[in-house]
Amino acid sequence: MIKKNGKNLEKGFTLLELLVVIALMGIIYSVTLSNYNGMNKSIELKNMAYSLALSVRETQVYGINKKLDSGTFSDSNPYPFGLYLDLSNNNQIILFKDKNSTNNKFDGNCSTNTIECNRLISFNGGNHISKIRVKSLGNPWADFSGKLNIFFKRPNPDAKIIDNNNASNIYSRVGIELSSQSGTYKSCVEIGSAGDITIKGVCN
Repeated sequence: MIKKNGKNLEKGFTLLELLVVIALMGIIYSVTLSNYNGMNKSIELKNMAYSLALSVRETQVYGINKKLDSGTFSDSNPYPFGLYLDLSNNNQIILFKDKNSTNNKFDGNCSTNTIECNRLISFNGGNHISKIRVKSLGNPWADFSGKLNIFFKRPNPDAKIIDNNNASNIYSRVGIELSSQSGTYKSCVEIGSAGDITIKGVCN
């Protein structure tokens, strides 16, 4: 309260001051929301990478220890268990058991091949497989653009990384690059033929 010439004067904010404060609050809110959304996307992508890594380990355990439908082990002709990746359908991964043809690969999709389809993992929110990189012994990393099988077959604990369309193309390592819808956030799951799994920021 300010007194001037014996009169009480009340002093408040001007319209310009209010507009400046509102604008500053809007900027702070936008930056905070943007960082929050970005953090959520980054965490979501990391969770996706860990889920993929766990699926590989699950497939390995199944391939080495899983009983056949009859309830008995068959060392003479065991089912291979594996993961099927297709860049043309890059928002999902199929876990399969090669029960039908035992050709060490997955044929078709989970709609048409329910016998071999063990589980379908779908990615949400626009997350997808943006790139697959493969490496064979003595050769550098290269882009892979087709369909890939990563499978385990009893009693060998090692992973077999094979081109689905050409079984003679065998790789020692594969890097699966996961990406957000915008491509801003990425994560890479690298799998070796020894069954080792590494999660890192980007693929080689």
